Amino acid sequence: MPSSASSRTDSVWITELRGEAGRNRQEAVHRALANYLYVVAYTYLRHRQQQHDLPLLSSYATEDLAALAQDFVQETLLKLSENHFARLAQFTGAGNFTSWAARVLLNLVASELRHSSWHRQERELVEDERQSTLAPEVVAQLDQIDTILQHCLEQLDQRRRFAFEQCVAEDRRAKEVANLLGTTENGINQLVFRARKQLRQCMENHNIGPDTLALFTE
Repeated sequence: MPSSASSRTDSVWITELRGEAGRNRQEAVHRALANYLYVVAYTYLRHRQQQHDLPLLSSYATEDLAALAQDFVQETLLKLSENHFARLAQFTGAGNFTSWAARVLLNLVASELRHSSWHRQERELVEDERQSTLAPEVVAQLDQIDTILQHCLEQLDQRRRFAFEQCVAEDRRAKEVANLLGTTENGINQLVFRARKQLRQCMENHNIGPDTLALFTE
């Protein structure tokens, strides 16, 4: 009889997802993980919608938001299954498996919302204002800083980046993020502290000035 979501250990999740316990259990655990990730995705998207920082997302009806959550879940499951579930080897046992899978999902969602057409409407308005009020060399400098910041973010390990983006960029409470990472509120604060320190060092290495670096003070 297939294990229920509540009774699966971390090793059972991985074993069943890889199909090592048979096709029936693989299908069952796939559905269980999809259902869990859907709740995570929908909750996060609803949170972002309520922030009203993405004009396009703010216009979504409930059913559209649900469909978008499903799309992100399917994309996450595809990533996890690539190359015979090779990505599962990245789970180190720090926290529980479902929290790790949620981080994979939320990193994907946050990255998509940050870099895709979701920001296009807002970005076009900002660009128009910048072009009309700032000198071209200043605009070029701001774009360079943004590029360097994205590069430095990519140097962070998964846990530090997730904690930093959720607590700083998304302004979520450490206690809330701790539940997703399977750690304590103090653990999240430590991850954010170390992320800030690493980002500051990275940006210093790229000769970013003190005004910008003030964002990354410990």
